[in-house]
Amino acid sequence: MAMTRPKAKGVLNITKSRGDSTFAAVPSRDQALQCSDIVQAIFDEMEIWSDTERHNTCARCARVCRSFYGPATRVLWSSLGDEGMFPLWNLLVPQKKRKGQRLPRDSRYFDPIVKRKVYLQLDLWERFLYYGSLVRELVRHSGLLSPGESTACQVLVNHNDGRTFLPNLRTLSWFHGRDEEHNEPIIMLIPPNLVMLNLWMQSQYASTTDLILAMETALYPVAELCPSLRTLSICLQYINGESLLPLIHRFKNLRDLRVNHIEWRFRGYFRPASVRQLLGSVPNFRGLGISVAGFSGNRNSLSPMTHPDLQFLRCSGTSVDLVAFAALLRASRLTQFWARFTDQELLTLSDFQLFIRSAFSPSFAALSHFYADKETMCDPVNAVDTSSYEVASFMDILSPMPSLTRMVDFSIELASKQFTLSLTDNDLLMLGRAMPELRIFRLMPLSARSPRVPSPRGLLQFAVNCPKLEVLGLGALRGAPVELPSRVPSATHPLEQLTLREATTLVKEPKKLATALHDLFPALAYFKSPSSPLNAIAGWSAVKRIHDSLIQKV
Repeated sequence: MAMTRPKAKGVLNITKSRGDSTFAAVPSRDQALQCSDIVQAIFDEMEIWSDTERHNTCARCARVCRSFYGPATRVLWSSLGDEGMFPLWNLLVPQKKRKGQRLPRDSRYFDPIVKRKVYLQLDLWERFLYYGSLVRELVRHSGLLSPGESTACQVLVNHNDGRTFLPNLRTLSWFHGRDEEHNEPIIMLIPPNLVMLNLWMQSQYASTTDLILAMETALYPVAELCPSLRTLSICLQYINGESLLPLIHRFKNLRDLRVNHIEWRFRGYFRPASVRQLLGSVPNFRGLGISVAGFSGNRNSLSPMTHPDLQFLRCSGTSVDLVAFAALLRASRLTQFWARFTDQELLTLSDFQLFIRSAFSPSFAALSHFYADKETMCDPVNAVDTSSYEVASFMDILSPMPSLTRMVDFSIELASKQFTLSLTDNDLLMLGRAMPELRIFRLMPLSARSPRVPSPRGLLQFAVNCPKLEVLGLGALRGAPVELPSRVPSATHPLEQLTLREATTLVKEPKKLATALHDLFPALAYFKSPSSPLNAIAGWSAVKRIHDSLIQKV
């Protein structure tokens, strides 16, 4: 029997050809570098990092070896953010840029492109087109294009036979101004396969008519050029919903619409008729973000509004309007419901109960993320009458107990001056058992004025019974001796954040609670509780970030 020569240790023979290269006898330490899928997957994870972190890391990795260069370059060029298109211009007009230096705004910077036509050099032009093809997101934080940059865009698009030099752009965030001369080049850069457009109507317009005309000028060409647009987010001054409907209907395949407002005093609303028309005329909607008004006075006279495919809803408005809107809407596939109250101080207990029961009714049978809080862009409500202050059990508000098995995020961060909630340890235990998939739980309407709030033992037991819980927030905690729960969580329990809102929270044994949290939840890295005896937790070695009010006392 012939003896075969044993393979050398740490050597992998590869005969499969990749492109123009054939690999053989690759040392084991380099085998991972030959698998482009693995290397690309590693670099794709960097897309969730901050811009600075991602840029610095990818720039260094691209200089390490050829295996890293391609994936690192794709991630590095995938998004052009604060610097705008300066990295692309620098390919044609090389210029050293110091840290913190802004993109030159004068037209002289673009003279090599506009006047000397450096793009006629084939190697520079091909290099410019290659890196332009890697850009998938363009964010114009710096405002409108300067006159020189506008001219450069027009010249390069014309040289490219009228085609954009950003062919794979998928997301564009664009500040629209009054000067059409500066807006036209942006439209020329948009490819037909654009998926997401974030449009800021930046300038102050004298009238709603002027604003509508400017939006038509901006959006009509996009609707014709980009039939595949899926997401449209508009940030603008005051405008009513009826005025937007003709523009929205231009986008035949729109799946996600968000209408935001620059300032609270410019807020515009969608009234019942426009909401009904919007839901009925755009059957492809999966996500919707609007402000609503005019529902409170017609609560009993309006018929239900149905959209079977709606999956995400973010709505803002007064408490009475949001309560009526939630009671009228029917969306059996809705998974995320985010309500923002412009007058949380005026929210009454009866309206809160109706809102909660509507949100967890069979109308939203697929709900898994529920979030109710204060609208940040609104003026505070003054002179609130607190003479009718009420206290109610949160379990009575939920009664009859709905099915919560799908819940992943259950967050109520309202702070009404009309009522407070009570919650016992047993109530908290029942909620934990009803939500096995829970990752985020915030219940802030609890107050020290309430006769019943959870104890430290109830808090610990709730966290232990939710094996996937990452964020926990309660309005108050009862001053009681610290008792460890009967069941100990696994060593890998994911709880990372704990927040207690009430400044008057009293805990008799803060050091013991800090030790219990440390021992039971090793991943806990953030604690926030203003002016609380739990400030002793500031000396806890596992805490990596502490609220500013605590740092001053350490």
